Amino acid sequence: MDVFDLRRSLVEEYASFARSFTTIRAPDIRAQIEAEYDRGRFWPDPLIQINPRFKQGRAVRDLVEDGLLCPEMAELFSIRLYEHQEIAISPDRHDSESAGASQVAGSRVSG
Repeated sequence: MDVFDLRRSLVEEYASFARSFTTIRAPDIRAQIEAEYDRGRFWPDPLIQINPRFKQGRAVRDLVEDGLLCPEMAELFSIRLYEHQEIAISPDRHDSESAGASQVAGSRVSG
């Protein structure tokens, strides 16, 4: 099943569920309500979005050379990290970033 079939199936099931709570006997009102259901008023259109491009950080071997990671890490991982990953493993940067965020948010994260 593709994502569009999944959405259609979910909307149909939800519409059946939502309609099961009431019986509208007045033909004119029933027709208006049915038209609103058919128009899709009670569920939003699908949301399609693109993930943000994260800022590149340094290579694992560079972090090993700077003493932030143990030498075995360079043997295991020959990749570049993203900046937010580099911040997470750097105690000094993590603490300063957390302190700055806590001044705005009113909380404190300590390492």
